[in-house]
Amino acid sequence: MIDLLAPAIMETHGKPGPFQQAGEFPKPTDPGYPVSETALDFYKNGPTFLNRYLPFWMTNYAKRMIAVVATVIAIVLPLFSNAPKGYKWLVNERLNAMYRRLRKSKRDCKMT
Repeated sequence: MIDLLAPAIMETHGKPGPFQQAGEFPKPTDPGYPVSETALDFYKNGPTFLNRYLPFWMTNYAKRMIAVVATVIAIVLPLFSNAPKGYKWLVNERLNAMYRRLRKSKRDCKMT
């Protein structure tokens, strides 16, 4: 909501009028009402990168997609780094199973 309201408030109330000077209202240091961190950031730096170039609904989806992609990368990268170790373990287990069968068949051949 703040991403939508802060630009509208600045556009509507940021201009000088009969009762205020330019930039006097809205004030981020208003003692009567607490101001959120997002609004303070907007007043200090302007709109975010995504809000400058995308409409609000697309910005919301872009933020979610960035969060999902970052999470997937954080989960998948360690899996890819451990994949060769897992493959080596799997091959070793198969070879050990074959050698066990070979030793067993060798013992069976010696007994008969």
